[in-house]
Amino acid sequence: FSQVSLGYRIEQVSLSDFELNVPQFFRDSSSGLTSSVTLSLSRDTRNNPYITTKGTFHQASVEYAGHGLGGDNDYLRLIGNARYYYPVWGSSVLRFNARIGYIKSLKGEPVPLFERFFTGGINSLRGFELRSVGPRVTIPTSVTGGDEDFVYGGNKLLLANLEYEFPIFDSAGLRGVVFLDAGNAYAEDENLNPLDIRANFGAGLRWLSPFGPLRFEWGFPFKRREGEKSNVFNFTIGSAF
Repeated sequence: FSQVSLGYRIEQVSLSDFELNVPQFFRDSSSGLTSSVTLSLSRDTRNNPYITTKGTFHQASVEYAGHGLGGDNDYLRLIGNARYYYPVWGSSVLRFNARIGYIKSLKGEPVPLFERFFTGGINSLRGFELRSVGPRVTIPTSVTGGDEDFVYGGNKLLLANLEYEFPIFDSAGLRGVVFLDAGNAYAEDENLNPLDIRANFGAGLRWLSPFGPLRFEWGFPFKRREGEKSNVFNFTIGSAF
């Protein structure tokens, strides 16, 4: 089926008690009221939105936030998402997810820290820690006592996930998964350079429990950088995509 939806969001954010490695210009844009409207267009042919084994899902959305709606933040956000599901044999399934995003400040200032795109974690790049991948600045030793990186997120997003899910004990709802993830977030002064894509591989277990889908997944980054872990364990409740 196809669907058109219009939504409204109002959210007050106030961040405080910053660590020393947070740049001043993001401290200055760390609080405020967001009042926005979002128009979404979607087409869904999945056989089941929660335990999907075949079909497709496409969605495009536009979000506008501005003083005219009573908020403090002014921006335009565009997001596109495509998902494909292919049954392989039995109840096993090959899944692909692609997501692209762009957000632009409408008043010539940096997009607020809490509205920016971040990658890393179980719902994006599973071989990296939560919100650890993307544009960063290095804070010198004179400020923190040792050089530290602060990840401040991007105004552009590229993300792709490929996974193969297969039964282990289907009658008990226990399944296995192997996956590849690739993506990054890019700052206002950065281009969408494919050479900057970060990627990982991994495997995990999923259990359709009485409390909902449980995911236990281990990710391993390609071309690990200084300070990054060789593997990351992820756990969450809920479906992947």
